[in-house]
Amino acid sequence: MSRLSILILSLIAGVAPLSAQSVPTDVEYTREDSLEVVSLLSDNNLRTHIDFARRLCGRPYVAHTLERGEEHLVVNLRGLDCATLVETASALSMARLGMRHAVRAERPGATGTTGDARTKVGRDPWKTFCRALESIRYRDGRCNGYLSRLHYLTFWIDDHLKRGDVVEVALPDSFTQKRRTDIHYMSRHAAKYPGLKGTDDVRSIAEMENRFCGKPFFYLPQAECGRSKAELGAIRDGDIVCIVTTLDGLDYSHQGLAFWGTDGKLHLLHASSAKGKVIADTRPLDVYLKGIKSSIGIRVFRLRASEGNVRQVRPRTHDNRVGK
Repeated sequence: MSRLSILILSLIAGVAPLSAQSVPTDVEYTREDSLEVVSLLSDNNLRTHIDFARRLCGRPYVAHTLERGEEHLVVNLRGLDCATLVETASALSMARLGMRHAVRAERPGATGTTGDARTKVGRDPWKTFCRALESIRYRDGRCNGYLSRLHYLTFWIDDHLKRGDVVEVALPDSFTQKRRTDIHYMSRHAAKYPGLKGTDDVRSIAEMENRFCGKPFFYLPQAECGRSKAELGAIRDGDIVCIVTTLDGLDYSHQGLAFWGTDGKLHLLHASSAKGKVIADTRPLDVYLKGIKSSIGIRVFRLRASEGNVRQVRPRTHDNRVGK
């Protein structure tokens, strides 16, 4: 396993999720990982989150790959769980978009100090990918210790909505139900998280949890997930599906990428612990959810920096949702 410090320059301003500042970041990866990232980004047929995710189908399901002691950016395409699959596919599509903008910046007339700096990072697919992955995984886009990682999907949703790089897909009001956030699992089961070192960290994570407890949200119940594309057409291939759970102290139990099957039903491309690998699930989403007692429905989000959506998706001024 190689570890080295790399200085990651800022990605182009045209990709909203990436900060304008640059920081030294510790990255843990293998040569195999870096070579594959470069290879995937060199394939011009791969553009969107779902394109890259399909290339990762068949990869083994491996949990806890980010728990590596001192917090730093971990890149691992050799074993994925539900979160790291979504993060990796998203970072690849963001990096692809960043590289496309960098090529444009090199064209005649696109000169200047800022443009030159953007071109440097955009021309380096590995650094561009690492910066995108860091932006997705950590609060405010920066790795700054264990508590900066967006451990709960509630944290992830809130942080990215505030940054404006994620929008919630608005589904028909007649289909949705209201629920209130109740998260406390990490603070009450701190022994399961080696990164929570001592009472101060446990207290900090509990304070983060408490800030969100009681906040309402709307979700699509499991019974409505089998509706047709005509009814749920606001959901697009590659949108991020977060599965709402009734497990005590948790908000969501799983995530994946949506796609519409040839049967006209919504499906999930995800890292399946039951199947032991990344799969494009042949079961319609509602059928899959029926097999999980604690799952009650879904919320759906879209990264604005995805290819094809960057100009089409804009946050609504009042609720950051799209689709209505």
